[in-house]
Amino acid sequence: MQFFENLADDEWEWYIGKLYTNIFMECFSINNINSVVELAPGFRYKIAYALKDIKFCGMIYVIDENKNVCEYIKDKYSKILPMATVVVINESFENSIKHLPKQIDLFVSNHSLDDMIISKYFTYTKNNQTSQNDFVLAWDSLAKNPKIYNHIIKGVYNSFIKFFNKISIKYVAIAQYESNLYFKNKTNNIKKITQKCFEKVKYLVDEDKNKIKLALNYYPFGEDKRYLGKELLSNTQNAKNWIVGEVKRQ
Repeated sequence: MQFFENLADDEWEWYIGKLYTNIFMECFSINNINSVVELAPGFRYKIAYALKDIKFCGMIYVIDENKNVCEYIKDKYSKILPMATVVVINESFENSIKHLPKQIDLFVSNHSLDDMIISKYFTYTKNNQTSQNDFVLAWDSLAKNPKIYNHIIKGVYNSFIKFFNKISIKYVAIAQYESNLYFKNKTNNIKKITQKCFEKVKYLVDEDKNKIKLALNYYPFGEDKRYLGKELLSNTQNAKNWIVGEVKRQ
């Protein structure tokens, strides 16, 4: 499946990147982060900005099923992180394991759960259309089929269990805030379905909620009203929309 390609808003990339920077510095021992896995960034580079802030110079493995994304990320990340080694893995989450070392210091993924869910639904329906309107219609269609979306959620959750069992990971940072589609009132089914999956994945990680809240109490744009609205303070900077901590040992 090919997701539609759209240009990033660099200011937004920087802003979310700063939130990750704070998460890394407040919740983790950054001096011990020498290897990173990032899952499904799409044509985005928030995580690269955050790693640049902490002067990361280790190995970063980026997993994405889209070949064009992999080519873009290889070039973009290499420019933002010239001292790091960037390895792109053009595989599914499940199949990426064989290409990774057995130990990783940090697993990070920004806003990927919804993409993973809808990608599997597109595969299920054999639908290759990827305009924004197609996505809205797909979410609305999926919401009418609880049996199907619960099956997909279980599959996504199991892929995280398998990954965390096969790869020894120290730290995890995952954000799943509400998307632009939600705030444009095009559909609220993204939140409804993705939240169920998010809560399952959250169970796999031991969190220090106080540290997460402290890290997100950060306003890089000062009193700029664009970054003080409810869409941010109760969304991107809401600790409930983050999974941050250490993987629970089964």
